Amino acid sequence: MESSSNLLKQNFELRHRVEDLEYQNAKLSKQLYQAITKANSLENVHKRYVEKEQERIAKLVAQGVEEASQKIRKEYEPIINKLNNKIEELEKKLNTNSANSNLPSSKNKIGVAIPNNRKASEKTIGGQKGHKRHKLESFKEEEITETVEHTLEKCNECGGELKEENVVTSDIIDFKVKVYRTRNKIHNYKCLKCGKIISANKDLPRGVSYGNNVNALALSLMNESNVAINKVRKHIKGITNEEIDLSEGYLVKLQKRAAEKVENFNEELKKEMPKLKILHWDDTVVKLLNTEGNKENKIKNGIIRFYGDC
Repeated sequence: MESSSNLLKQNFELRHRVEDLEYQNAKLSKQLYQAITKANSLENVHKRYVEKEQERIAKLVAQGVEEASQKIRKEYEPIINKLNNKIEELEKKLNTNSANSNLPSSKNKIGVAIPNNRKASEKTIGGQKGHKRHKLESFKEEEITETVEHTLEKCNECGGELKEENVVTSDIIDFKVKVYRTRNKIHNYKCLKCGKIISANKDLPRGVSYGNNVNALALSLMNESNVAINKVRKHIKGITNEEIDLSEGYLVKLQKRAAEKVENFNEELKKEMPKLKILHWDDTVVKLLNTEGNKENKIKNGIIRFYGDC
């Protein structure tokens, strides 16, 4: 009887404990539900806050970008317009030909036809009636540097005696190239007062050298006429009856020395060129003697570029 009573007691206690646990579980479940609900609510609040902040930041960024864009546009718009005008101008130049500009027909692109706008004329070919003729005038007496008499003693046909009828003149204008060799004897002195050695002419080069006229002609042919170096040598050798035979190496050094003397002028010219309203340029491909680098390649390609405002 006592064991049954104990079992009943334990059973009662266990039931009471189970009920208590169920109550605690229900209470905890309710608290958990309230916590989850509150968490969801906080999450929604946080989400709405993040969305608002993102919208606010996006508006601030967009406003900042717009303000920066307007500032940059205001600052660089004149430069952009200037560049666009320059592009338009260059495009027009690319499309120029002998028909719409003063460009010679030899500069036309391949495939561009040369228009012939001339109309047929009823005039005869050649000089027209009343057109002033251009011819050489007879020399004035003070202009004549030499007079040559052409006479005959006997008839060329039969050997008979001749009687002079009249004299006609034949004026010929020509030039001669004369090579001269000048030896300059430069006297040097010693000052008895200060002891210094004084030269009568310290500017003249010592030894043997070519004169200013030879150098000027060579530079003019190379730079003004764009004549190749080997042809400059042949030209000067020809007109001097082979008395002056410049080496191609000398011509290269002459060109270099002349370039060094005009360095200051070139620098000033570079500063003035951008100020010109109209600027033209032209390239000419040339062959140059290679004096540096690989000696096996004696000839190298080069370009002579001309800049001008007319």
